[in-house]
Amino acid sequence: MSTEIRVALLYQQEAAAASLKSALAQAGGIVALDMRADALDASAIAGSDVHAIVVNLDPELEDLFDAVTAALEEASQPVIYNDPAASRDLGGWERARWLRHLSAKLKGTRDTTPPPPPGSVAVPSVR
Repeated sequence: MSTEIRVALLYQQEAAAASLKSALAQAGGIVALDMRADALDASAIAGSDVHAIVVNLDPELEDLFDAVTAALEEASQPVIYNDPAASRDLGGWERARWLRHLSAKLKGTRDTTPPPPPGSVAVPSVR
């Protein structure tokens, strides 16, 4: 059984999508379908074996947003929206946090706790 998280990526601006493609790979996703929003084929997504749909909300997508959301309304996969203006310039701790959240959304979990440092021991809770 494969543990790959196959993703359909929708965008309108190629340059903005490049950064998100890299982030998706770091978060455990594999872009299985890559399409511009103005060429959206909802039946291709429905007939694919993707686990999630990621929509990059670049400014050029604004005029197509209503059509895109209507086309994805019946999708059985979760739809994740990314704001490239908010995530583009993140670095260090903030980028790691954003990647954990993206990974959790792709996996359908709520666990965004960072991994413990090597050699660390859990502290028992006090009640």
